Amino acid sequence: MPVRATPGRARYLLILCLAAVLLVVAGTASAIVFKPPFTKGTALTSGGNKRHGCAQLTVFSANLTNGEVRADSYVHAGNIINPCLPSYINLTGGFASPKFAPTYSGTHKISFEWTLSWNAWLNSTCGHSGCSDSSAAIDLQALLIDETNRTTVKVANLLVFSATSGNGSHLSFGQSATNFTIVFSAYLNGSHAYELRTVLKEGEYAAAPAGGLYCSARVNAGTGADGGWLVSMSSK
Repeated sequence: MPVRATPGRARYLLILCLAAVLLVVAGTASAIVFKPPFTKGTALTSGGNKRHGCAQLTVFSANLTNGEVRADSYVHAGNIINPCLPSYINLTGGFASPKFAPTYSGTHKISFEWTLSWNAWLNSTCGHSGCSDSSAAIDLQALLIDETNRTTVKVANLLVFSATSGNGSHLSFGQSATNFTIVFSAYLNGSHAYELRTVLKEGEYAAAPAGGLYCSARVNAGTGADGGWLVSMSSK
């Protein structure tokens, strides 16, 4: 036999349903998500105009429309081909979100999602004076900035790749369309303004002693299918 709901029970069930809806709406409202295009944000690039010794920069850009960072750089040292002193180059490219105010004061989950495709090559030689060496690295960095206080609330780093070539070795590395996520928790004040920032960092170094030695390092995250794409930045 069907159970007939009494007026009191019906009101109770209605209150439960409204409470559940309010919880869902509140949870959704607290999420602030930035995705491409980042046209209301800011492109961040540095280091592209700083070259030391024999360092070459082929591509270096940050595109607000699709969240793409492209960087292809190369260094070499030695006295066989184009004699060079020890050389290095460091590049940083990424994006900053528009300023935003959290919907409540409390601990928030801050997330940054990237997709990277890259290749790297390192070479060294050995001779009577020793061995040349080269190194290269790629890493991602994420920051939470309190714009009201002009302070950095949190900095997080994720090492994507790091290698050194020595003893006459010739090395190659690479990854295709690999997803990387940086996540951390931080307290946000509901009356303050904040900004999310994240960058792709690429660097190479090469050094060779005298005696006809040569070495080189190249990291390509900028030509062909290689590059970095910021998928999203969020505060929840």
